[in-house]
Amino acid sequence: MGKTSAGFWTVLGVMLLGGCAHQSQVKVDNSEQPYR
Repeated sequence: MGKTSAGFWTVLGVMLLGGCAHQSQVKVDNSEQPYR
């Protein structure tokens, strides 16, 4: 495996792991809702 190929796979792996680690949190505003 050459340096270029190893670097490519390293960058690709980091990008995939970074994409999987991101989780968006949705904030729900219940301030105007009556208590149930």
